[in-house]
Amino acid sequence: MLEVEPKEKSLSEVAYEHIKLKVLELVYFPGMYLNEESLAKELGMSRMPIRTAVQRLADEGWLIVCFRKQLRVSDITSKDILELYEIRELLEMMAINRIFAEGTNWC
Repeated sequence: MLEVEPKEKSLSEVAYEHIKLKVLELVYFPGMYLNEESLAKELGMSRMPIRTAVQRLADEGWLIVCFRKQLRVSDITSKDILELYEIRELLEMMAINRIFAEGTNWC
């Protein structure tokens, strides 16, 4: 049987995951300004992989690229919060329906 060696992550992938995690953990809080130079220093890499990661995060809506390449973490809007509650409600209803359909209980 052939064993597949795990593919090493590119520097831009490492930067992408690091920045996104910091946003999700609110280390980089909504509205916070960042810049490529400080991110590069923080991660110990050149600005090119940071730039690639930032572009991907901007495309996904996590960051906003401002004037002179200054970056800002996207704000959380009331619409975002409402969407999260709607998703939560749908998931909870699906879970409850499945519990009753399968006759599952917590005892």
